[in-house]
Amino acid sequence: RMTSNGLFQTSGYYSMLFESGLDYLTISVDSLDQSTADIVRCGTDVEKLKVLLKETLSKHASKMNINIVVGKSNHPSIEQVLRYISSVLPNDQELKVKISTYGDWGSDAECLNLAELGTLSEELVAWRIKFPNLSFRTSFNQRITEWYECDWSWNSFAIHPDGILIPCTNSM
Repeated sequence: RMTSNGLFQTSGYYSMLFESGLDYLTISVDSLDQSTADIVRCGTDVEKLKVLLKETLSKHASKMNINIVVGKSNHPSIEQVLRYISSVLPNDQELKVKISTYGDWGSDAECLNLAELGTLSEELVAWRIKFPNLSFRTSFNQRITEWYECDWSWNSFAIHPDGILIPCTNSM
């Protein structure tokens, strides 16, 4: 299993990993609107990401899912992401999409408030109908105000493309 934001690789790279034994790939997508992506994940080339998603999903959708972390900045653009992903899936292919809310270690600047969480919940009901080829899983995180020892490191560890081991940032 592997999780990637897809920013540093091509679909050919992921195809090579699947051929070499990778069993599952999660691509994290924050937004497919360039101005929003510039805010939430600096360095995202939205057009390149869209090509990567289209090419990789067309070949390997059955071994993939999408992870979307929703915060104040990208909440308005989530339906655009879902619409694009739904449109590029091969016919009769279902894709798992995990939608979780942003949780930060001590700052709530990007965290959704209760009213926004309510709106997101209502949107999820509508999206389940609007995008029948997407299977949604949700996780609404709470703001963390203290440091805790991580007890869930994505069930694996993360390695940055530069080779740096990234510790767990789960908000429990």
